[in-house]
Amino acid sequence: TIFDTSVDNNYRKCSGKKDMDKAFELIPEYKLYEGFEEVFEWCKNNRTKIAILSGASKNLIETTFAHFKVPYDVIIGYQPYIEKPNPILGNMLMEKLNIREEQIVYVGDSLMDDVQARSSKFRFYGSTWSGRENNLFESKGIQTINSPTDIIPILESIAIEEPSEAK
Repeated sequence: TIFDTSVDNNYRKCSGKKDMDKAFELIPEYKLYEGFEEVFEWCKNNRTKIAILSGASKNLIETTFAHFKVPYDVIIGYQPYIEKPNPILGNMLMEKLNIREEQIVYVGDSLMDDVQARSSKFRFYGSTWSGRENNLFESKGIQTINSPTDIIPILESIAIEEPSEAK
């Protein structure tokens, strides 16, 4: 949802044995989706936490974020025996961030992300910029956003609702 990582699909998202060494080599070829720089800047200026909940390797995510100098507070990556969607993952995220369900905006590009968000009672918005499951979002009546910068007004509305709380 944050990066176009399709360059490593043949090595990381393939069936059978994955080649994570090759995936790590391809990190410099990942593309940060346009608009996320503004979202990260807004979050920094408004003391809003950034968390990643993903089925990808935590090490791969951390290495990618470090390479692109992307700020974050918490990463919940692949967990053995606990696959998305699972409310345990949402609970892990809230515990590490020390926040409640209603303070979280979950943006994802798959129906699995929607199920994860619902199982954890998070607000969910389907991202359309990767094009993965746009038609499914629409057919299921899931709210979508068309650009990463669309996240900012959503976060601003939470700040208005809860002026003294961390997001």
